[in-house]
Amino acid sequence: MWKQRIYGLEYPCDSTYLLVCDDDVCFDDNYVASMMEMAERHRADALISIKDKTRSLPSKIVSAILGGRTESKKSKYKISINKTGSFCVNNYLKEEAVETQSAPFQCFLCRKDMIQDLHLKDEMWLDESPYALPDDQVFFFKAHCLGKRIFSTKKLSFTHLDGGSSSPGRRINSAVSSGRNYLIFWHRFLYSRAKGYNKLKLSLANKHRIIAGSIFYFAIGLRDRNLSLFKAYRKGVNDGYKFINSTAYTNLPHIK
Repeated sequence: MWKQRIYGLEYPCDSTYLLVCDDDVCFDDNYVASMMEMAERHRADALISIKDKTRSLPSKIVSAILGGRTESKKSKYKISINKTGSFCVNNYLKEEAVETQSAPFQCFLCRKDMIQDLHLKDEMWLDESPYALPDDQVFFFKAHCLGKRIFSTKKLSFTHLDGGSSSPGRRINSAVSSGRNYLIFWHRFLYSRAKGYNKLKLSLANKHRIIAGSIFYFAIGLRDRNLSLFKAYRKGVNDGYKFINSTAYTNLPHIK
């Protein structure tokens, strides 16, 4: 999937902007023109429509315990990356367009000249697992780390028709990729760029996420009398550690 995205993003064209979208989205006739006008006004390298979405309290608690998605009013970003490599959402920003560190990949506008600066082929490790997640987070957070102006807006919107997937092994594959790729993302984009005491805090956060995730999948396995998801997640984590200790990983260009 990552290779396919790179092919489309790097395909030669003369346009200043690219509209990047999945094949299961729809929007109004004036959506693209309005996005381009807003991007110009805010000097955005990328602009993404993100609706406010608040989860139920039980869901928030479970996600926070697992080191996953959280919500906060404090961040200036619509979406900010946290110490576990997951993200925090601010649903209370009122401005027309606000900065964001990450975004969904379903539909966004970006400047064509931004793509070459991201060196997307350096992140081909995403395709070495069943699913390329979190490909969207890698794309936008890398752009953010490189100083690109990434904005979100809730004034304009598209509809995701959500074609979904009928793959019978979807949950297993997702568990493997979640264990592996989030660990690599955390190490590459957070831990390796941190210094001093921040490295310790990041290390503790990562250990918490992996332990919590393991307990979560093990509990599901006990309930279903099937530990396949737990084993898949642990395989992903082990594969992630093997990769970050490999020559292939250490040879990747460092992200400042």
